[in-house]
Parts: sequence; C-alpha cells; structure tokens
Amino acid sequence: MNSLLGKCIGQGGCAEVFEWGEDRAIKLFRSNIDEYAVNKEYNNMVVAWKSGLPTYRPYERIDLDGRLGIIYERIIGQSFMERFIQEDIIFNDMKSNLTEEDKKLLDCKDNDIRTTARILYEIHQKSIDGMPNQIEDIKGNISRPAYLSEEEKCKIYNYIDTLPIKNCLCHGDPNPGNFIMRDDKPVIIDWMDAATGNPAADIAQYVIMMRYAVLPPETPQNFVNYLHLIREFVIDMFLDEYMKISGMKYEEIQQWMLPMIAAKLHADAICDEEKKTLINVLREKLKYIS
Repeated sequence: MNSLLGKCIGQGGCAEVFEWGEDRAIKLFRSNIDEYAVNKEYNNMVVAWKSGLPTYRPYERIDLDGRLGIIYERIIGQSFMERFIQEDIIFNDMKSNLTEEDKKLLDCKDNDIRTTARILYEIHQKSIDGMPNQIEDIKGNISRPAYLSEEEKCKIYNYIDTLPIKNCLCHGDPNPGNFIMRDDKPVIIDWMDAATGNPAADIAQYVIMMRYAVLPPETPQNFVNYLHLIREFVIDMFLDEYMKISGMKYEEIQQWMLPMIAAKLHADAICDEEKKTLINVLREKLKYIS
C-alpha cells in the first residue's frame, strides 16, 4: 500500500476517501463502480474546477493496488450535513410542530439551506461543452433498477421526451453532504453525476432528497425526529431562495419530480425502505401520465 495513504476521512456507497499526503485526498472507488464512471467523474471535476466554480482541484486518476481512484485537493471543513445535525441541539426537546419563533431562528439570509440554493444557481449559470447529457444519464439510470416494469419505464421515457431541454451545467447530486464550509466559504464536491441539461432537475432532486430520505440506522434519534419536524420548512426555504434569484416557477420543478424519483431508484446509497417509498410515490404520479 502506498505510503502516502492516510486515514479514512469519508465513505459512501460508491467510494472511500482517504488522506493522501499533507494536503491532498484520494477517492478510492468500490468494485461496483467501473472505469467509465471514474473517468466521467474526473473529467467533470476538471471542468467544474477550470470553470471557476467553488470546488476542489483535481490532480490525477490512479490505480492503487487494483482500486481505481482520483487524487484531489483535500478540503478541511464541515459539510452542510454535519452542520445540519448540530442544529438539532436547538430543538432537542420533542415538538410536534415548529412555532413562528422556531422558524425565525432557523431561517436567515445566510443559512446553509439558502446558501445551497445560491451555489446551485451559480452552477446553473454555466453552459459548458463536452459534459454528459442530462437526459441520457437520467434515462440510463431509470433503465437499470428491476423495481419498475418495462411498461412503466417506457411511460417515463415518453414523459421525459416532453420536458423542456436546456443547456445549463447541473450538479446532479445536490445533497447537504456534498457542500462543505471551508474558511467561511462554501465548496461543492462530488461531480460524478454532473451533466448539461435543465436546472429544474437539480432542484427537484433536492426536494425529493429532503422530503423522502431515510437516514442510516446509526443516526441519533433526536436528529431523526428533528429532520421529520423541519423537512417541509427546509424545502420551502430552499425553493423560496432559488425561485427568487432564478425566476424559475414551481410548475417547472414539479415537471421533473417524476423522472428524478425514477432515476433515484438506481442509487446504491439509499435503503430499501426509502426505495419502497419512492416507488409508491412514483406509481401514484404515473396514474396521471397518459
């Protein structure tokens, strides 16, 4: 094993992240991720960094003892998810709803939810050649899971073909774990699912994640309770900020809910309970699609 390899500093369904020397990190991919996907993420990282977006600098792809990896600038800071979990200390007593006082305490101009919306808007202002195609990626993700019948998949594909096409850079995975606060400035990471397409898909994906996410079993119960309490308030804050600065209409976001729910079913990182919920929601929406 390479002497530069340090301690594990993060992991997910696709990879583990380790320290790499003094100021770099290495993302080592699991066996369920092929070379095409690794190359795609590296290329997306290069494009994002060169375009001047607030992200980390990629250095090189590597094969380390049979595992594919990417070496990049190490970001020292807390993710928005970590910061989010800390907020539950404010609400560590059981509540059935949020008071107006609670909402004022949670909502402010520069909180992480509104910051997330502003960063995504900054990303969406870029139009970059050579990026993957969003529609092709979404359809590819929908084609993989066995949860849906071929008839259901075809119905979703036909629906996707009616949606408005745009040529904006989209992150593809805007969850709070991919936003890190470094020296009071936000940095966005994990560009594997980035593509060129319609920003409303990113926004719909954030709403889906916040509304339906099932947290891992090791998550402290007080935070699970806290999340259930504030899910819809967080979504409202996020949409308020993004629609205000972008001019996007709520109806545009709603159009993308069905395909983004279907695409999310392929993700390794979500549990069976969450997938069952998403399937039920998806099938309810399909009733209204001709």
